[in-house]
Amino acid sequence: MKYHYLDQSYHSLYDFLLACCTSGFQEMNQRVKEGAFNDSVEYAIITASTNHIILPANELVDALTLNRHALNANLWDQINRERWKLSVEVCYCSLLQDCYKSKGIDSIIEVSSCDDF
Repeated sequence: MKYHYLDQSYHSLYDFLLACCTSGFQEMNQRVKEGAFNDSVEYAIITASTNHIILPANELVDALTLNRHALNANLWDQINRERWKLSVEVCYCSLLQDCYKSKGIDSIIEVSSCDDF
């Protein structure tokens, strides 16, 4: 998965969050280091692995979830403001080894493999 934000490409969620939402992301990381968060996920950034999974036709994967909470409000607000400047690109292969890159339902291009993605 690649994140495209303000004419830059990022290969990790971490790098994208630093680019778009530095103060909120650093504030949340500092709170984690200080032990402000417990084991609850109600205010955590939740990601799903999208590597090496078999996804049935018409199924979806929530690659990123962040519920708004008082402890993450700054980060949530920043992501919410900046999300309109974000696009995501994925590369995937069928079980028959047909591979595609996509930036959305209307932008699917067949590629030879996803090895260099």
